[in-house]
Amino acid sequence: MAGIHLVVRLSSALDETRVVAAARDISVGLYGIRAFYAGPAAGQGVLLGYGGTRLDTIERGLPRLAALMLTLV
Repeated sequence: MAGIHLVVRLSSALDETRVVAAARDISVGLYGIRAFYAGPAAGQGVLLGYGGTRLDTIERGLPRLAALMLTLV
């Protein structure tokens, strides 16, 4: 993937696959990072791609993502 990205590491209290699926359910696009490791995954997290994304889209999505994360802990 090319573009501008931000990686957010997840604590062990959260499951990467569950976070990605739940975000998709609220129309927030995330990618799990475990698939990007060349060897065994050293941790879990999510990749937020924001290159080419309109500012108003980010401003709507971040509060939804923050509220979602509180429900998953």
